[in-house]
Amino acid sequence: MWIEHQKLNIQSIAWYLQPALSEKQGIVDLSPFLLWPPDLFALTSRILSVTGAYVHAIAPPVNKEWPPNMNDSSHGDSSLTWAENVKLTGQQWRQQLNKALGSFHSFEEYFKSLPNIQAKEKEVERLMAGKILPPLLEHYWKDFIAIQPFELNQNVEAFWELYDKDCDMHCSVCKQGMPVCKHCNIWNAMEALLSLHAIADEACTGWGIRSPQTLQLECISETAKSKAQEFAEQLLSIYGTMATLYYRRGRVLPKRHTPNVGITLRSMSANLSFHQSSVDVAWWVNPEKSSLLIEKFSTRKRDEKAPGLVSRNDSSLSVLLFPWPFEIYSKDFKQVQNSNINSHARETGFFVYDPPERNEHLSLASQVEEAILLAKKETGKVDLVILPECALCKDEFDAFIGVLQNEKVPAYIIGKRERRPNNEFYENIVAFNMGKYDKNGNYAFDPSTEIQQGKHHRWKLDHRQIVKYNLGDELSVNRSWWEAINIRRRVVNFINIGEEITLCSFICEDLARQDPIADLIRTVAPSLVVTILMDGPQTRERWAAKYASVLSEDPGCAVIALSSYGMVKRSQSSHGKTSHSIALVNDCNGSAKEIEMHEDEKGVLISLCLSPGNETLADGRCETGYTNSLVVGAIHHLKSK
Repeated sequence: MWIEHQKLNIQSIAWYLQPALSEKQGIVDLSPFLLWPPDLFALTSRILSVTGAYVHAIAPPVNKEWPPNMNDSSHGDSSLTWAENVKLTGQQWRQQLNKALGSFHSFEEYFKSLPNIQAKEKEVERLMAGKILPPLLEHYWKDFIAIQPFELNQNVEAFWELYDKDCDMHCSVCKQGMPVCKHCNIWNAMEALLSLHAIADEACTGWGIRSPQTLQLECISETAKSKAQEFAEQLLSIYGTMATLYYRRGRVLPKRHTPNVGITLRSMSANLSFHQSSVDVAWWVNPEKSSLLIEKFSTRKRDEKAPGLVSRNDSSLSVLLFPWPFEIYSKDFKQVQNSNINSHARETGFFVYDPPERNEHLSLASQVEEAILLAKKETGKVDLVILPECALCKDEFDAFIGVLQNEKVPAYIIGKRERRPNNEFYENIVAFNMGKYDKNGNYAFDPSTEIQQGKHHRWKLDHRQIVKYNLGDELSVNRSWWEAINIRRRVVNFINIGEEITLCSFICEDLARQDPIADLIRTVAPSLVVTILMDGPQTRERWAAKYASVLSEDPGCAVIALSSYGMVKRSQSSHGKTSHSIALVNDCNGSAKEIEMHEDEKGVLISLCLSPGNETLADGRCETGYTNSLVVGAIHHLKSK
């Protein structure tokens, strides 16, 4: 017997995102989505995602055109293009939101004024009756919901089936002013869907990434204090989404880059992104107390040679790669027993990297200080210090932080290994923090502001890798060995550095195991992805280069993969060729640079230069202002004289 599949419709998608929606005469009232641009963006994104109908923006059906012609429009400004009308409508919507929210102190207070779905529906009715919503937004909304009780009530695939039928845009039915035929009716709704998606995106320009003051520099009419943006960023910091919808049903996040290759839903927005998965998101917006790094990447001025763009005097991020430890020994790897996990004793076991006390924290302090001084001698600055996976235990970390505070280094990304009491397994953590001056003028890193993220996937050592890293005297070659680390709920931290850069960091396997992290990264498209590893040489032929190149091509992230010098030296190539490449850097130009280190070197300093540009979208729009891409400007090998 054939199974009758229940088809998706607009109502079921809307119900999934906002289950409390009411129903009147068999039709779901979708109007609450008009109260908040990120909510509308979530609805349109979900519909476009499940149908794939966003492709119509670059390949419309026969006798249809995109973008819409505004010359005969009675709702938009006929002297402007569709893209210009959409941008203007987004600005109008944002300004009206600011006025409406002006009397509230928080988003929570505002939403308490709308205690249930019926109150939200009445609020939308009031806005429409008072002609408060921008006219073009209301026009597209009416075209969109008009289709709901008819063709799309049973099947949203009708948006895609436009390709399967042919209709003359000037067919006799439509031309005589009669009710629009089914095919043209669906296309009107398709135009409205894509336009609503674009308007919601424009209404949230800069949210979560740039301040209203910066938006003023980029020729957007905006008040000094935007309530709408302030409330959106409150939601983002608390729930990891700017939408009011339950975050497990879908997140609306800021977006840094728009891909310029292929055609996906990610090609259709400049400011917002939509993501659904089990991964938690933490978005760290600029703190009120600025660090040296935030101040550096937030001070901007108008570029007289390129109107509409802004620039800074210092346009590069100086990154010190310090591949600690420089030596790793077989005995640093130990077998671990765990009675709570069935390890299939004959086939697999657990191991941990846990070097014995060697007082290396004393050596670390002197060597990292020397590397920083050499870097400052070369360029006069170090903005960010990166150490590999599991590089530091507590004693080493304390010594490391002491040096950074003395040298006033702005920020670090490091790998930490920790063992919790009464737990046989370890914590494998990547940590980020920025130093600040206190009220007394002392420079320090506050432990309470450190952002930590656990490793999402355990490393598995098989026969080939045990031999490759010469670990057979500690770990049997006849078994596979899993890394003895705890796996917590998966979370990705996105961190704004000023208004110019958004970065995130991962640990080793997290770069290779694409699900479910990779889609989130490509959706948000941060400026910089840092991956710290305990791995062999970082060459173009190996796995890290393959996965890094995917992110650098689409959506245009710069990617740094850094391993420890000690592990690189332990790696034995099967074909006799040796490499001491501690890092691989991919920038937005698609170039992969291997970075080798030798015995007489203390580290490597990379200059990542900010390259501003206006990114275009697949629907025909161009982003407001500009987005910085990161390109490798210089590589300095730090040698003791």
